[in-house]
Amino acid sequence: MAENRRTGLCQPRVNTRNSTIGVVCLLAAAGCSRSDEAPESDGADTVFVPTDGSGAGQSAGGSGNSGAGDDDDTQTPGDDTQTPGDDTNSGGAGGSCDGQCLALPDGWSGPVQISAGACGGDFPSAVVQAHRGLTAAAASCGCACGDSVGVGCGNAQELDYDTASGFACPALAHSAAGLSCQNIPGFAAEAGDRFAFEITSPFSPPGSCPAMAQVDIEPWQWAETLSICGLAAPWPSCADATLCAPDVIDGDLCVYQEGDGDCGDAGAFTERVDGLFASVADDRGCTPCTCGDPEGHCRVATISFYDGTCINSNKVGEQYFGASQGCAALPGGPVSRFRIDDFQLPLQDATCTPSASLPTGGATAQDPITVCCLPG
Repeated sequence: MAENRRTGLCQPRVNTRNSTIGVVCLLAAAGCSRSDEAPESDGADTVFVPTDGSGAGQSAGGSGNSGAGDDDDTQTPGDDTQTPGDDTNSGGAGGSCDGQCLALPDGWSGPVQISAGACGGDFPSAVVQAHRGLTAAAASCGCACGDSVGVGCGNAQELDYDTASGFACPALAHSAAGLSCQNIPGFAAEAGDRFAFEITSPFSPPGSCPAMAQVDIEPWQWAETLSICGLAAPWPSCADATLCAPDVIDGDLCVYQEGDGDCGDAGAFTERVDGLFASVADDRGCTPCTCGDPEGHCRVATISFYDGTCINSNKVGEQYFGASQGCAALPGGPVSRFRIDDFQLPLQDATCTPSASLPTGGATAQDPITVCCLPG
């Protein structure tokens, strides 16, 4: 097998096989006779038929001219023409061949040549483009979350709190919900005592954050693209319905078929050109990008403190906190009760945690093409 320096493909060499031609002697005034019988066929299923340049030809493996007794193959003395029906070179379809007769296997298309560039020469027509060496990187995936929308702070927010005398902030030991009047347990706080609080319940309604998928898929690539090149015009036929090919063919001579075929079914075309495909199936992508619920807490707008029931006449003072947690001195005293006047949204938008987005799928070569060539 020789290597084609242009394409890197294996190059078959097309050989010819000469059939044996009997020697015919012309005897003056005595008709035709032969000194011996024509050699018998050697049984080979060769597909080559050479000519001797005189117009008389015989396909290899045939029986040759049989002389007297053959139908329509006799010559009259002194006449060098042949009667209709002889098997000599006719110059038309089904006649003898000035080159070599080539049999194509059933179910295969050809003859063709494979080119790494443009088609040309005796095979100028690009019949099919085939590719091999597919590479496709996995998708690059990411996920982010936009600003929260629809977040609410209803009056059912839960507040954990406690009071303590002096300057130390107490641990949160008690809970209050909503806007109802709440007791400060244990004692009546005085001005300067500490009031600690923290909102612990989630947003209501919780709202959401829009998911923003980040998907980047690089184009797949073939390492090599080859052209399957056909003849400019069909070759003529030999007498046995094979094709009459030139004696000398520049480059590899092949046949092809769609699908994953077997060169064992391609007759003399036994050398396979591996890894050829016509298309790509690409389902690369990413897992879904999602966002969790908004995270954070509402903030307290104002807390009013009372000495007794939570009515205006008992109001000692109020404190604006503007946060979801804190510890502040009471504005006055004595204080026995308090009420949260309102809950408000956070000073900053709540945030959502994005999910992980991972690559999925892949790109695979599809629609195989089987190309088989004559061995070199």
